[in-house]
Amino acid sequence: MQKRSQQFAHVRSKTKMMQPSRSSHNTFSASDGKAVELGHGITGYADAGAGTAGISWNEGRWTLASLSPTSDAADGTDLAREIVAYLEQHRLPIPHQYGTVQVYTDKRQSIVRWQAGAAMLELTGTIPPLTLIKIACSIQKFD
Repeated sequence: MQKRSQQFAHVRSKTKMMQPSRSSHNTFSASDGKAVELGHGITGYADAGAGTAGISWNEGRWTLASLSPTSDAADGTDLAREIVAYLEQHRLPIPHQYGTVQVYTDKRQSIVRWQAGAAMLELTGTIPPLTLIKIACSIQKFD
């Protein structure tokens, strides 16, 4: 009998009364790398270093990054375009201040993090990155 590997998304919520959000916000521009059209009027910025290539962009209060090994940089760009297309029809939750998405094309752990009221929400996992985004989009209000 073959053993199947299971993939899960981990959800963590921690109440942080009167504390600032741990999610940081960067506004990306041409100084952050080569401009890459991601579709739907969104521009990402490509950069590489230390064996990892990435495309970073902003959507509202969200900072997003699609990362891949430098040898597979095109995979990161494709994933970024796939996420942008998905978010054209679906919405990430509105964060209290800012939200962060960092997804990987390989088996590294991806993360979606945002503050909702006094709670810091974090989704992590090695599941397909778009699945993690879909899970985050399904959480529209947290009281």
